[in-house]
Amino acid sequence: MRKEKNKAEKYLSYRATDFAADAYFLQWQLLQDEESTAFWTSYRALHHEQEQEIRRAVSMVKSIRFNDKKFSEEEKKKGIGKLMSFIRTRKRIRRIRIYTCLAAAAVVIAFIVAAPYLFYPESSMTESPRAYVIPQDQEIYLIAEDNRVVSIADQSQIVCGPDGEIAVDGEKRDSVSRKDAAENISNRKLVVPDGKRTFLQLADGTQVWINSGTILEFPVSFVGKQRRIKVDGEIYLEVAKNEEMPFIVSSSQFEVEVLGTKFGISAYAQMEEQNVVLLEGAVQVNTISGIQARLQPSQLFCLENGEVSTKIVEPYRYISWKDDVLCFSGETLQEVFFHLSKQYAVDITCKKEVRPIRLYGKLVLEEHIEDVLDNIAVLSPIEYCAQDNKIIVNKK
Repeated sequence: MRKEKNKAEKYLSYRATDFAADAYFLQWQLLQDEESTAFWTSYRALHHEQEQEIRRAVSMVKSIRFNDKKFSEEEKKKGIGKLMSFIRTRKRIRRIRIYTCLAAAAVVIAFIVAAPYLFYPESSMTESPRAYVIPQDQEIYLIAEDNRVVSIADQSQIVCGPDGEIAVDGEKRDSVSRKDAAENISNRKLVVPDGKRTFLQLADGTQVWINSGTILEFPVSFVGKQRRIKVDGEIYLEVAKNEEMPFIVSSSQFEVEVLGTKFGISAYAQMEEQNVVLLEGAVQVNTISGIQARLQPSQLFCLENGEVSTKIVEPYRYISWKDDVLCFSGETLQEVFFHLSKQYAVDITCKKEVRPIRLYGKLVLEEHIEDVLDNIAVLSPIEYCAQDNKIIVNKK
């Protein structure tokens, strides 16, 4: 009884993403065994205050499924058989915690590779030492108006106050006088290197999630007739509504104008494709060449090599990175490894014969890049090695 109480106390501060990554929670959702079912049924009955977070976590895990591809029952049985064999092998080799096995299980179920490679006959899972080390000298920097530089930790919460002050994780780090703020002095610049992410709340209450490899410019305070920021990289925004002061996000190729809404932008200057995806409300995109497009919820605007297109999509897969998940729907390994290189600040070289393989599903961004690559390798014919702090991916 005491053991069960201690186990329950562990979860009292959990959020949805914590539950969805927890070994015992995954055991309940993926295996539906008697022991875990009894525990979580009891826990939910005693802790109604966490029901919403648990429901969100259940939805996350249930979204991990055989995606888009149609498989016979026999094929599914073979796939699950390989999964269980993989888990048993990992237990024998490393005696790893159940978290690793179940996390791998979640990824295997979610991660379906193009049909020719799905059930390849020989499994050659081998132990790979953690030979890659994420550089620790890359920090998030806030560059103030007078070129002062403030260093900020990864995954910090940055809040801009109405009087020009900035707090990082509740601690005051920088400030500007009310007079300077009113004069709309030059923008601050937030530099988020590869391998890092952060969150920013602007002075008007707008919330911005900032992905790896992104530079965001924003004012101390919004004055005048517009609220304007500039981005080179990838962000997700929930814009505070103000009909008298439109919110404008500019990139190297277009501007996005809104009043109050939720949307994502991927606009890395070095990428040929830039896009805007809308979750709620409405936005208007204006390209530098004069093309205009008004988006409705679940629409994606894409600009590639000067060509514009719009289509209906599942918007979450374009902004899931903020929840430590990457979603794929037929992207090639070359595209997948571009995203991973950003998330982990790692140089990944993908051999030519591996690049065309297409992936479907959701990939959890675990702490170590090797764990992510191991999960991809469960159902795809790849192997990798680290050389001179670079990762080389070959066909198996």
